[in-house]
Amino acid sequence: MPQFTVAEAARRAGVERTTLYRKLQKGEISASQDVAGGKLIDASELLRVYAEADVVTPYGELAALQESSEPQSATEADEAPLLRQRLAMHERQVADLERRLEQVRHDKDDVIDDLRRRLDDESAERRRLTAVLTDQRPPAATASRGFFGRLFGR
Repeated sequence: MPQFTVAEAARRAGVERTTLYRKLQKGEISASQDVAGGKLIDASELLRVYAEADVVTPYGELAALQESSEPQSATEADEAPLLRQRLAMHERQVADLERRLEQVRHDKDDVIDDLRRRLDDESAERRRLTAVLTDQRPPAATASRGFFGRLFGR
């Protein structure tokens, strides 16, 4: 299992170094010491305290850790549960994003329906106002009766 310095562990957990040092002093997280006396926090310990911590190392870094500390098969076996945990976390995030996307689509459809109703209402109101503002009487028949029809009132 990879081990990280306090600075690297803090970066991977998304917290400040001082936060990790406080947790170390309180015994909330455990660490071992390297030959120089520095603190090393095991990846599993970091995950125990910070479930969202990024403990998966890039391939090159993982290869260097494997060469320097433990055989490849043991590291792969240790990384497998972490990778499964990260995969499950990402699957939950994808499911959440899909649910949110569906809600946005539903909200969009509601907005479109509302706008259509408002447009129909405004069109009906404009037709009503146009009818009120214009003369709706049929044209006078006087124009077709001619001069004598108008003269004699027929």
